[in-house]
Amino acid sequence: MLGYHLVLYFLRHHDETNLRPKFLDHTLAMTLVGAVGAAVAFGGSPKHIGTGALFFAATLAPMTYWLSMQGMKPGSMYRHPKIFYTDDATPEEIERFRNQDVTDMLAHEMHARPGYGYFTRDARHM
Repeated sequence: MLGYHLVLYFLRHHDETNLRPKFLDHTLAMTLVGAVGAAVAFGGSPKHIGTGALFFAATLAPMTYWLSMQGMKPGSMYRHPKIFYTDDATPEEIERFRNQDVTDMLAHEMHARPGYGYFTRDARHM
């Protein structure tokens, strides 16, 4: 969806000063895609444009954002990253990159699993 990517690029091309959550940008991009899609499909009727925008904003945007956070495949948070190092990379740099990758995978897992890190299996209270 070229339109979606263009809207996201317009909203996030200076991300260092952006204070909006990515979810809001995703929802706005999906709303615009729904409005334009309904306008093209149904001849530009205001009723259909509003309906398409509302459907995309209220239904498809939260679902697709959640799916994108899950990695789109079952178990994708556990897969190993595909990394190709240049010939001049030192062993210390490779170790640092691998540690960063482990940290990123753990952060993604913490974000994707509700209640991650809470101690729930205490044998004293069973």
